[in-house]
Amino acid sequence: MAEWRKFAIPPKTIAAATPDEGALMLKVFVTDEDSMKNFVSGKNALMKPIYDECIES
Repeated sequence: MAEWRKFAIPPKTIAAATPDEGALMLKVFVTDEDSMKNFVSGKNALMKPIYDECIES
């Protein structure tokens, strides 16, 4: 969460489930787009294991 706060405003994030409840969608209020793209692309050291797991499955 600390990494997320560097580029977004977590209290403003809105979550919703897809109609089939098979996935979660998030509307994230981003303050630094470049940092957010770095975080979710797997380049961030803290996010890398999660990113790899998602890509594999």
